[in-house]
Amino acid sequence: MYIPEFDMRVLADIAEQKYGISRGALVKEHGQEVLESINFLQSNGFVRIHERDLAPFMIPNGIDCKDPPKGNIVVTSSGKIEIKRWNTKNS
Repeated sequence: MYIPEFDMRVLADIAEQKYGISRGALVKEHGQEVLESINFLQSNGFVRIHERDLAPFMIPNGIDCKDPPKGNIVVTSSGKIEIKRWNTKNS
């Protein structure tokens, strides 16, 4: 699937964040236009909004696993594959 350059840059920026990123942080970095990119990426299954609070279900002092903040935008496995394809094509 073809992903426009700006949208791919936004997708890559989101993927660089270990626990996703908030809409506000993306708007601050890229401007209001990023909201359309987020909608495009979400409608195509490349990103999703983290909506669950998993902390109550995590083992205390167990696995070193962190839960992204609720509402953060995180990259899906499909999004990660598209980033790898893009990087391969550009190398």
